[in-house]
Amino acid sequence: GLWEESRDCALRLQAGGVRFAFGTAGGTPAELLKRVRTLVEVGLPAAAALDALTSDAAQILGVERELGRIEVGQRASLALWTKSPFEKDAQLAWLFIEGYPHEFERKTPVASSGPPAEGLSVAGTWEITIESGDNTRRGTATVTMEASGETKATVESEGFGGRTSSVEYSGQLSGKTLTLTGSTTRGDQAIELSMRVEVEPDSLSGTLTSSGSFGERTSQIRGTRRPQR
Repeated sequence: GLWEESRDCALRLQAGGVRFAFGTAGGTPAELLKRVRTLVEVGLPAAAALDALTSDAAQILGVERELGRIEVGQRASLALWTKSPFEKDAQLAWLFIEGYPHEFERKTPVASSGPPAEGLSVAGTWEITIESGDNTRRGTATVTMEASGETKATVESEGFGGRTSSVEYSGQLSGKTLTLTGSTTRGDQAIELSMRVEVEPDSLSGTLTSSGSFGERTSQIRGTRRPQR
């Protein structure tokens, strides 16, 4: 479709040896990273994706003498990840802005061992609410699950300023306990997310923990399967 043609434009440019760059185009950094991850999944070399976010972007903008590379004389703005940022479960570990460091706590929810409870699956579409104090946000979680319990979820919810946020999570359903991790950004602030919920055939409930430079915040999350089984 048209979306795939637009998505794969970078693949054609890379195959033709044409320099290109990625930008948010009015979106958020989290949305940009999600799109670049999709391109890497469908065949764009990770090295080419990294160049398009760093050195090639700086050269196209004419600021390569200050930005885009880890070299003497370049601005010391760096992001250090637990693994390649193009992997969905990568977590931001350190952020250096103009040389000033900030360390992020890497969270891995404690998961129960073993396979999913017999006959239980979290796959499907869920209507969710996220409650923190007097603030309630609503959204949708689209979940896929392997027979082993390996789970991936896309959670779209009401964001700040009227925007809709979309976060990719990955994790495991063991017994009736689902644990997921993900990451997003708010402005120039990176946020690590971890979720631990108890699952019933048509409902789930638990906690969603956000951590960043603001510290750590825990919200209550609840969900109802649509349609119910």
